[in-house]
Amino acid sequence: MQSLSERQEHYKSPYDYEIMRRLPIIISIDGRNFSKLSKNLSKPHSTHLSKVMSDALLYTITEVQGAVFGFTFADEVSIIVRNDQNFETEPWLNNKIQQIASSASSIFTLAFYKLALSLELELLGDSIFKSHVWAVPTLVEASNYIIYRQQECYKSALRLAANHEISKKIGPKKAFDLIQGKSIEDKIDLLLKYAGINFHEYYPSYFYNGIAAYRAPILIESSEETFARNKWIINSEIPYFLNNKDFLFNILLNGKDIIRVSGSDD
Repeated sequence: MQSLSERQEHYKSPYDYEIMRRLPIIISIDGRNFSKLSKNLSKPHSTHLSKVMSDALLYTITEVQGAVFGFTFADEVSIIVRNDQNFETEPWLNNKIQQIASSASSIFTLAFYKLALSLELELLGDSIFKSHVWAVPTLVEASNYIIYRQQECYKSALRLAANHEISKKIGPKKAFDLIQGKSIEDKIDLLLKYAGINFHEYYPSYFYNGIAAYRAPILIESSEETFARNKWIINSEIPYFLNNKDFLFNILLNGKDIIRVSGSDD
């Protein structure tokens, strides 16, 4: 006969799934009902929301053991985690999916709440973030996932900008009908034609390329020497990864950016 505790643990254990070790892990975090929550924020993008999201990403990624890269746009965050960087590496939370998902969403939600409060971000309700966790077979596929999310970031930003700016000129319904089904190039042309806006020059690049978090060597100057120290940074001027795959892949491969060295750190 099983004891009560043994029986209850037996019920739970079959659902405590673990990801196979030494595979790249993706943690995806996104807001719940965020279109309603952010209704009062500036459109088509909010500088304050981007600041809160990127700072919350930075806080979260430093809490995730084995994390090597983070990416955020709108109300979405993606974190790439490795547990194969040396033979002694132990995976975060033993690669248990439920624990990773619940911990990541909880950490991010708490960080977002505190940061939004400090910046007095005007949200219509409480911010709650959910997360999904899965593995991909190689670092190349992890890189491809980030490329895919950045492409979605670009398309979303262009759609929001075109709808918002052209609506002010010809009205929401006409703008929607005009933009619907148009290619990326067509939307850029329509934005220029109807609103006089050059998409890439008018908006900050983090609006359409997103924001990244990763380790980079920071130059430290002392009275005796200058040396580099790896530090988590936020980069709001990242390149378009499809055209610069080496930038992204080298960070995933090395766990840090070993090519570019930031200026001296105070």
